[in-house]
Amino acid sequence: MLKIYNITKDFYYDVHLWGYGKLALIISIAGCNLDCDTCKDKEIISGNTFTDLNVNNLNLYEPYKYVVISGGEPLLQEKQLIELVLTLQKRKKFITIVTNGSLYIPDIIHNEFVSWIINYRLPSTNYTDWMITDWYHKLNANDFVKFELLTDTDFEFAMNIVQAIKEVNTTFFNFAFTVGNDSQILYDNFKNNILNEFTDVIYI
Repeated sequence: MLKIYNITKDFYYDVHLWGYGKLALIISIAGCNLDCDTCKDKEIISGNTFTDLNVNNLNLYEPYKYVVISGGEPLLQEKQLIELVLTLQKRKKFITIVTNGSLYIPDIIHNEFVSWIINYRLPSTNYTDWMITDWYHKLNANDFVKFELLTDTDFEFAMNIVQAIKEVNTTFFNFAFTVGNDSQILYDNFKNNILNEFTDVIYI
């Protein structure tokens, strides 16, 4: 059984391979190994509020072409997550999985049927030391590395990470950025140094 916080049916407005604003079944996994100040779902973090999901309940997925698995942190329940993803793949679903970047993605579910969003934690979250980057050479055209920019320090740090990833991975994959406050200076830096420099960037 997979411990989930909830399941919703909604339009998904985050960046992912299958397009922006797709109607999807969104499965929120209970529990997270990080406790970021910017997290909008604090109740999910503890994992104490959950429902058991039978991943083989095919009737649940059938009406939906797109399935988003978010959290919490899905990879904390790796065995059950793999079972769910393989079940969805058999049903020919388009799958997006959102992870916080602190855990390794299993090769068995890192394939052409899954769009991974690695939500890289920047200095404003105090979790940069938790980020795992030694497998970034495996990223592919389905994958997104996402940065939420809240401060100028976040911006500078993100730019360094972008360059470091590009040095170890020459395969095309995607970066996505959000600018999370009203700082005009931060936005101008973003616009001038990212939008103008990188063609493989999505800004939301």
